[in-house]
Amino acid sequence: MTNGGGTIKTYDAIVIGSGQGGKPLSQAFAKAGLRTALVERAHVGGTCINVGCTPTKTMVASARQAWLAGRGAVYGVHAGPVRVALPEVRRRKQGIVESFRNRGRARLEATEGLELLFGEARFTAPRRIEVRSNDGGTAALEAPRVVVNAGCRPADSAVPGLAGERVLDSSGIMELDEIPSRLLVLGGGYVGLEFSQMFRRFGSEVAIVQRARQLLPKEDPDVAEEVAKILFEDGIEVLLETRAVEGGTGDGKNGADTVVFRAPREISHASASHHGLGRRAADVDAGPADVLALDHRDLPACASERDGERLAGLARADDDGVVGGVVHLAPSGNGGIHLTRTRRFGQV
Repeated sequence: MTNGGGTIKTYDAIVIGSGQGGKPLSQAFAKAGLRTALVERAHVGGTCINVGCTPTKTMVASARQAWLAGRGAVYGVHAGPVRVALPEVRRRKQGIVESFRNRGRARLEATEGLELLFGEARFTAPRRIEVRSNDGGTAALEAPRVVVNAGCRPADSAVPGLAGERVLDSSGIMELDEIPSRLLVLGGGYVGLEFSQMFRRFGSEVAIVQRARQLLPKEDPDVAEEVAKILFEDGIEVLLETRAVEGGTGDGKNGADTVVFRAPREISHASASHHGLGRRAADVDAGPADVLALDHRDLPACASERDGERLAGLARADDDGVVGGVVHLAPSGNGGIHLTRTRRFGQV
C-alpha cells in the first residue's frame, strides 16, 4: 500500500513501547501467528528494567551492604570507616541494567514473526502510525490492532521556584557522582521512601516532607506507622502534614549549594504517556491513571543541600507562635525551599 508516494508497511498488530506489558504482548501476538511490529523509542524493557525496578533495587542492595558494614562492630567485627564510592555503585547498576536490557532485546529479535523497530511513533490516522527512526529515517506502519504501551514519566514539579540542574527526578538521582551531604525528600510515597533510606545508608542526612497525615497514604495507618518508625530509627527525619510552597535551588554561592531530587508523582496516560503520539488526550482511552509509585497527594520533589543549617533545627513556627509557619532550608536568599510545617514524626 502507498501513501502519498510512500510505502505503508502492513502488520496484523503494532505495539508501541517495549515495557513490561508491550514486550510479552508483542511476543504473544507473534507466537499466535500475527505479523507484529514492536516500536521502541529508546531501550528495550521500559521503566522497570531501565530506570525503575532493576536499577533502584541494585542500588538498594549497595546501600544495604554499606549499612551492614557500618554495623559490624555490633557483632565484634571491626573493619574501619565505611566509604561508599558512588561511581562504582553506578557502574555496577548500569552493568546489570544493560545485561537485562540486552537479553530482552535478543529474545525479541529471535521471535519469529516479530519486527523490533527503534524510533518515535506518532499516529497519522486511525490504526496508522509514523515511526521516526533514531537514525533520522521515517516509516509508515498500519495494522488493525494498535496497542499503546508508552508507560509514564515523572511530572514536572508544581512547587514555584523548584527548577534547574539540581532538580533531579527518580532517574537523575541515580546518576549522581557524589553523595549529597543532605537530602530533603518531598513526598512520602514508595519511590520517595526508597531513595530516602538508600541515601541515608550511603551517608546523607535525610528528611522527608509529607503532605498527608502519614507516609504511604495508600497503606493502612498501622503499616505506615511501622515504616515511619524504621526510617526514624535509621536517623531519617519525617515531617508529616507538611507542604512545600516555594523552592529555589540557587547557584551554589553563599552556602546555598542545593541539589534537588524530584520523586515521581501520579500522572495520567492521556496527559503524559501519550504526549507526542499525535492523539488528543480526549481521544485516548486511558483508563485508571498509571502510578509511578508515589501517591498523587505527594509533591514531586526532593532537595539535598550542602553547608546549610542542620535539618533537625530547621522547623519553626510563625511569628505569632502558630505551628504551620514557613521553614527555609538554606542559609541565604538565593537558594533553598520553603515549607509549611505542622507535625514531625517522633514528637509528641
